[in-house]
Amino acid sequence: MVVVSVTSLLLLTAMPPSASFDTGSAERSTGVPVVSDADAVHALSNHSAMNTGETCKLVTVTNRFDQSVTVTVTLRGDSEKYGNLTLGSGREGTQTSFSLASGAEQKVGLETDDNSSYDGDRVYYHANATTDGVRVVATDRHSTIDDGTLTTDCDITL
Repeated sequence: MVVVSVTSLLLLTAMPPSASFDTGSAERSTGVPVVSDADAVHALSNHSAMNTGETCKLVTVTNRFDQSVTVTVTLRGDSEKYGNLTLGSGREGTQTSFSLASGAEQKVGLETDDNSSYDGDRVYYHANATTDGVRVVATDRHSTIDDGTLTTDCDITL
């Protein structure tokens, strides 16, 4: 009996320790919910069609941050040929920047060249915003030049 007890005790002490740990790591991910451009904090209301030879709204930018932002709208390189951006007070060229207070919106127009060969082309632009420690990037948004579409957003007062 003593031999059995000693053998059992030796077997129990030879067992590996239970699973324990001092530190560990676990997979975790972070993410920001993606919403449509119109519902974002840097909201973009894209105009779907424009006519050649007119000034049409390209995009309306709305600031839904709780502070002012600086917005920059830039025509993509391959879309610079279509015309000039405008805020309503003259031609801005292929890029324009402006400050936008919290809750405010700004229309950005495109004064398109009168060139019927552009009919059906897409005009691509980027609309970015910056504020204290935050940069919002919205690239490759577009509107289509469609001379066959009657639109109420051309020849608008920006």
